[in-house]
Amino acid sequence: MRKIILICILLFSVLLNLSSQSRFNRIIDSLENNISQLIANDLIVNYNFVISQRPWWTCLGDSYELKIVFDEECTYTIVSNKPDDSKHHKLDKSYTKFRLFNLHLNNQNELPYNFFKYFKYIFLIGKKEGDLFSGDAIFGEYKFKATPLELIIIDKKIETLTGEDKIIEKYNADW
Repeated sequence: MRKIILICILLFSVLLNLSSQSRFNRIIDSLENNISQLIANDLIVNYNFVISQRPWWTCLGDSYELKIVFDEECTYTIVSNKPDDSKHHKLDKSYTKFRLFNLHLNNQNELPYNFFKYFKYIFLIGKKEGDLFSGDAIFGEYKFKATPLELIIIDKKIETLTGEDKIIEKYNADW
């Protein structure tokens, strides 16, 4: 009987954790989609840069990072497909703040809008001409303020990279 109770408690805690992780993933995926659409529209309108969707994309960019900026000294990387994302797993004060962020998100089923300053989305995307890579790329860094009603672009930096060497150098740089 004791083993059955222990197994039930263990299964309940695993299911609770899976539910929390699913809620977190759903909200972050929605955030990534909204950010990608805002950036794509901004690139088309302001830079005449049309993005061709790639079938494996979950976010905008061939390489990208999504960070939460809690304050000037405390940033946590939520999503990264950079080659070395070991900094994502650092256990420091940003991780502690992220755990509080995640706890609120799971308990309230919404972002804790007053708990952080903004989201930062950094990306590198190669220009395509038809099905071929054109040899140019765009490197962008956008900052978004999240409110219950919308995401607002509060700052952006766009850099056009010409030539494979510049693109590789930026790709390997620390963002």
